[in-house]
Amino acid sequence: MEREERPEMSEECPSLENLLTSLNRDQLQSLVLTLAQRELSLVDVIKGEVRLLRSSSPGTGTMPSPPTPPPRVEVDPKGAIPLK
Repeated sequence: MEREERPEMSEECPSLENLLTSLNRDQLQSLVLTLAQRELSLVDVIKGEVRLLRSSSPGTGTMPSPPTPPPRVEVDPKGAIPLK
């Protein structure tokens, strides 16, 4: 529903993303399980989303980690020659 249709959702309410960001792993897991128990139709939706997440990062089932920064290269300030 749009915000205009739900007066209880004022501009002062934090966004869903902000609310979820403040939760730790255990709290998020508990939330998902509670919602699935209350609304059984969510079980299939959650399973589908988990399959999508796992397929996007094969082997781990988690989100990919940030790329490793390139190795630091020291440069000789006099001759601009990389040092090894």
